[in-house]
Amino acid sequence: MDKLKYKFFLPLTLLFLSIHVQSQTTSLSGTLTDKNTEEPIMFANVALYKNDVLNTGVESDLDGNYHFADIDSGMYRIETSFIGYETTKMDSVIIYSGQQNVVDIKMDEGDKSLHTGCSHPLIIENKENQNLGSDKSIDKKEERKLKKKNKKLAKQQ
Repeated sequence: MDKLKYKFFLPLTLLFLSIHVQSQTTSLSGTLTDKNTEEPIMFANVALYKNDVLNTGVESDLDGNYHFADIDSGMYRIETSFIGYETTKMDSVIIYSGQQNVVDIKMDEGDKSLHTGCSHPLIIENKENQNLGSDKSIDKKEERKLKKKNKKLAKQQ
């Protein structure tokens, strides 16, 4: 009779333990808000890095909430970004195994202008002084002339 108990109860106990361990998923969630107004920041990018390698990324919802499900425990870096706000980096965020970890993030407003990296118009012309379309090409000599002309225009501004 003792052998029958072990044959029945041992597998049953192991089954319940495995179900309990599987139900303890590790997750990370939180809310992104504006540091000054406390308003939620919707559709912001949230990236999760482990050992300086991008692990995964999500987008905040309409209420500024984000959620990473089924992640490994360990130390992470969280980066958030959105147009009009400074990129926020949180280093050494510890994610505990089997828990629902919560990290709320407040973002600072940054420069709201969109920088294109070019402060002057780029002029590309062909020999007949007509604007080039996408189906036209220029040779190296013409390219050098246009670069010089663009440098002069940049200095004038």
